[in-house]
Amino acid sequence: MKNKLVLIFAVALIFGATSLVLYQQKKQEAHPQTGKAAQIRFGAQVFSQNCASCHGKGAVGENSQFIKGGAKIGGGYWAPALNGTAHAWHHPPEMLWEIVKFGSMAQDSPMRGFKGKLSDQEMNAA
Repeated sequence: MKNKLVLIFAVALIFGATSLVLYQQKKQEAHPQTGKAAQIRFGAQVFSQNCASCHGKGAVGENSQFIKGGAKIGGGYWAPALNGTAHAWHHPPEMLWEIVKFGSMAQDSPMRGFKGKLSDQEMNAA
């Protein structure tokens, strides 16, 4: 009797685990990752067309010696890297959003806002 219960329990466990795996596979097929891939492509395109000229292809910054940005000798500022190697990640997302949308608070910064040039969706994507 004890062996029958163990066997029934094992079969039920295998059936349950198999059902869960099949459910997850079906769920992934119903919601493929193409949405994320399309979103990444869209963001890369927006960045390439609007941001890369200053922040560099691959978001490496305007000058490899000043990846954190900083003041230029003749005035203005180096565009910082945005790929996680500089300082942008120190700032809360809300602050970065304000800078992208409305521009830098520093009057001699070339970072002017994209309000009216890009939609909120495009700014979020980049």
